[in-house]
Amino acid sequence: MGFSAAPPVQRTVGVNKASTGTALVASAVRANVNVNVTFTASVRASGLPVPAGAPTGTITYFDGGTQLAPVAVNGAGMAAYSTTSLALGTHSITAMFSGDANFAASASSSAMVTVVASQTIAFAPLTPVVYGAPPISLSATASSGLAVSFSLVSGPATLVGSTLTILAAGVVVIQADQAGNLTYPAAPSVRRALTVDRAPSVVTLTTSAASVILGSSVTLTATVPSGGGAHADRDCELPGRVQGNWGSWPEWRSGGESDRGVDARSAPG
Repeated sequence: MGFSAAPPVQRTVGVNKASTGTALVASAVRANVNVNVTFTASVRASGLPVPAGAPTGTITYFDGGTQLAPVAVNGAGMAAYSTTSLALGTHSITAMFSGDANFAASASSSAMVTVVASQTIAFAPLTPVVYGAPPISLSATASSGLAVSFSLVSGPATLVGSTLTILAAGVVVIQADQAGNLTYPAAPSVRRALTVDRAPSVVTLTTSAASVILGSSVTLTATVPSGGGAHADRDCELPGRVQGNWGSWPEWRSGGESDRGVDARSAPG
């Protein structure tokens, strides 16, 4: 007793697209403006080895909600995008995998990149001054527009904010700095040297009387300026008597025991 052939039975098996995950890395998290930054996205299907787990298709890069560029996925499941066009500021970059016949679409998490601009300081050379000059107001600017700070490196002076006060003759060295912010890195420091020349010495000699009688008392006063500022001029008084004649000028003897070699010709007539 035999059996006839059984009727065929067909079943349909649905094969869903494999789920994927997209990872994104940036070549830098902080970069100068107009400097190249490269973003690399890789797509993988969970549980599938490469190349079976290497999807094809396209990865599209976005800066926030703005599309940057679509890039084809290579045989290793990767797509790289490079740009020098990111504007100043912080950027949130994402990569979107389009999916293909076998692999589902997916999106990466954000890669944050901050684009900064270099800055420089304009600090003009300092013009030499003479000791006794009034306080100096320092001035410098940064190309970023940010405020510049000053510090005293060396020399006989004090510095409060941008006001420099000279204390003595010599060389004063000042440094200008700008620390930067999220958009601008710190600027290179600039140093300037200020030469402080000695004040000219002018001695003023006066007498207690324009003319005197031989043997009478007279006082000579020599005044030496100290250089101005808060210091008073210094006086030196030397009392004495006219003792005799030297040529057409009277000799002068101090009131003490010793003679003083004062040349009367240097005194006012």
